[in-house]
Amino acid sequence: MRTSTTLATRRTTTGESKSVKNVAAPSAPTNTATKNGRTSLSYLPHLKSTLSYTVLSSTPNSLCFVLTSPVSFANALRRTLLSGVPTVAISDVFINTNDSVTHDEVLSHRLGMIPLDVNADEFEAREEGEEPSDYNTIVFILDVVGVRGGKNDVTSVMSKDLVFQPNGDQAERLSKPPKPYHDDILITKLKPGQRVNIECHAILGTGKKHARFSPVTGCSYRMYPQVELLGRVFDHDADELVVYEPGVFDMKKVTDVPGKTREAVVSRPLNSTMSRNYNLNPTLSKLVQISRIENKFIFEFETEGIDPVKCLNDAIDVLIGKAEKLREGLSASERSE
Repeated sequence: MRTSTTLATRRTTTGESKSVKNVAAPSAPTNTATKNGRTSLSYLPHLKSTLSYTVLSSTPNSLCFVLTSPVSFANALRRTLLSGVPTVAISDVFINTNDSVTHDEVLSHRLGMIPLDVNADEFEAREEGEEPSDYNTIVFILDVVGVRGGKNDVTSVMSKDLVFQPNGDQAERLSKPPKPYHDDILITKLKPGQRVNIECHAILGTGKKHARFSPVTGCSYRMYPQVELLGRVFDHDADELVVYEPGVFDMKKVTDVPGKTREAVVSRPLNSTMSRNYNLNPTLSKLVQISRIENKFIFEFETEGIDPVKCLNDAIDVLIGKAEKLREGLSASERSE
């Protein structure tokens, strides 16, 4: 029979010298029978009762936060950030002139991977076979001629050379002129007299279609570490522990234990990588316990320029939209029975 104590113990993944304990998830949502005899999942109440987050750090293009939720939700959020949030990227490239040493295919690929500073909410998705319009397509012109001067008379064609070409009412309708997030992305190089003249069409898409539409450059989560000292660690053992787990422990001066001068204290548990190296020391293996808490994660991602908070909100909106669509489908199915 499971008790609250045994469940609390099993909800932490503990690293031992030769194995990892409690990797199963005993608190996963289970099936519950309803009054009408149908079976439903207790996932939603479980999610509502546990879901929370705390921001650890943020920058203009990255966000790190503690997420308390079932692992299924954390993974759904990660996958949505990677491949479900709509963004705008160059999809069609029309090369009029390319005198550079870069092949047309490579040049097209480089242009497609340049992140664009565009408000995706102001555009519609262009369906297969649909004609380009000012509501589903953004046009950029790249027209550069190599000139003498600079190192070895080489002209570098950069992302800043992409010039937005307004169509229809885009100049008035758009909140800001579309442009690359970064001006210093090298596209190709030209010798004097060489020229590239290219028309680029950017459209709305998601990372599910192609990686160029993914708004994040990296997105991951890891289980929340829990570092405990089951006893006091002094002197030489403390020195070893600091080496085995760098950035996790600090040294503190000892005055209350005769013959001891310093001891290790837990200062930054989130830096733990759950290394089991401390088990090499027999004393430390008895005094130190490093584990990970189930259904609690350190979630972090970096964007290519998009505001990470907006990116996260967009991902949640996508998940909500999918849930609403599923609920509508289930409701229609029940009405037809």
